Amino acid sequence: MKRAIFYLRYVLLWFTAVGYIYIGIRHFTDQDFFMCIMPPYIPFHKFCVLFSGFAEILLGCVLLIPAYRRLASYGILALLVAVFPANIYLAMDAGAQTCLDTTSTIAIARLPFQAVFALIAWWLGQPFYPGTQSAMADWFELKGWTISHEIPDGLDRSVVIAAPHTSNWDIIYARGGFLQLNIPLRFAIKSDWIRFPLKRIMTRWGALPIYRNQKEGEAKKSRVEVMAELYNEHKEIAIMLAPEGSRSLRKQWKTGFYYMALQANVPIGLGYLDYQKKEAGIARLFWPSGDIEKDMREIMGFYASISPRYPELFSLDERYVGGSVDSAAEKR
Repeated sequence: MKRAIFYLRYVLLWFTAVGYIYIGIRHFTDQDFFMCIMPPYIPFHKFCVLFSGFAEILLGCVLLIPAYRRLASYGILALLVAVFPANIYLAMDAGAQTCLDTTSTIAIARLPFQAVFALIAWWLGQPFYPGTQSAMADWFELKGWTISHEIPDGLDRSVVIAAPHTSNWDIIYARGGFLQLNIPLRFAIKSDWIRFPLKRIMTRWGALPIYRNQKEGEAKKSRVEVMAELYNEHKEIAIMLAPEGSRSLRKQWKTGFYYMALQANVPIGLGYLDYQKKEAGIARLFWPSGDIEKDMREIMGFYASISPRYPELFSLDERYVGGSVDSAAEKR
């Protein structure tokens, strides 16, 4: 039922947006039609017709942008109130009815529909799910994915494993899930990417620029050291890393995430995407003990039960397979 309503809202969203854009264009291509219903007590008829047409085109377009959808819905509500006098004038004036080849009965019957349009605009402006509006989170919900809303304490300062990683879709579902949980998830990237024209997009996605240029006389810092220092600069930060390194098959994971958590003195979040169950989440927080072999065996035990998008491209770290399965994984 929930998914059916979600699909209904998406269809209604596009129908509404395209409808306002179409009517807005008609304000420019068929001005006489709208001039007929302009009340005589309102000045600057042509300006009002063209301005309202521009507003409808703009609001219809903005309605399709998730981050500004609520703002667009409020704009549509204001527009409906502003044009309502024209609808009343049409219902009361015989000349306007003749101009549009309609009757007073039909014109009066149309009036309540303005309230329906207002209700639709308000409904579309509400979040499609509990959380921040985002196209990625919309897609997450639309595809039928679910997420555990049990957020482990301390996740706001952690290193989060993103696994399995076998597809470009992983980042979409991961970001969509984290947005629903309202977690300040970040990911590290070379500083070269944080510049025009990508700077605004990358920072909005949660990118953290990594600067490795050392001062004169200083030794060059490793990537792990630079990323660990980010926890001193940010009070709340959860950095997502894919230890497999790429979408191709790797039988040994990169262990930088482990040493980064150890150096920053933060826990490791066992984040997962289970494509078979269409489930995403953070199973629990794992505090590194310093014994990497023991800890990695426990981590491998958890991910052994997770189904990737492409199983043939996923492998546990062969160096640490065979340890005890984490109790949290046994309960799943």
